[in-house]
Amino acid sequence: MGVQVQWDNPQKTILRYDFTGRWTWDEFYAAYNIAKILLSTTPHKVYFILHPLDDISRRHTPPNAMSHMISIWRRTAPNAGKTVSVGGSMFSRTLFGMASKVNPKIAEMHAFAPSLDEARALLAKESLVI
Repeated sequence: MGVQVQWDNPQKTILRYDFTGRWTWDEFYAAYNIAKILLSTTPHKVYFILHPLDDISRRHTPPNAMSHMISIWRRTAPNAGKTVSVGGSMFSRTLFGMASKVNPKIAEMHAFAPSLDEARALLAKESLVI
C-alpha cells in the first residue's frame, strides 16, 4: 500500500510513482526523497508518470493536497521534466486545474493519459524520452 517510486525504463528517463489505496504524505515524501536520489544519479532530463492517478481521489488523498502539490512543484529538480498522470479522477483533475491557476508552470509541465502505455507514448511522441 501507499506510494512507491521506481525507474520505468532501462534508459532511466522516466520515474514512475505507483499509488495504491490509501496513502499518507509521509509515504509520498519517502518516495519523493528516493526519487530525488535517483534524479541526482543522472545528468539528463527525467520525466515522471503518476500511476494510477485514480487512486488520488477525495477518498484516498490525505488532507492539504493543494498546498503539498504547490510545494512539490516549487522544489522541482533542475533535470525534472514533464509529468504525465495516468487516469485521473475528477478530484485529481480539479486539483491540478486549481494548482495550475496558482502556478501556471504546472499546466505546462503536466498532462493526463488514460493508460500507462498511453502515458509512455505521450512522452515518446513529444520526443521527451531519449
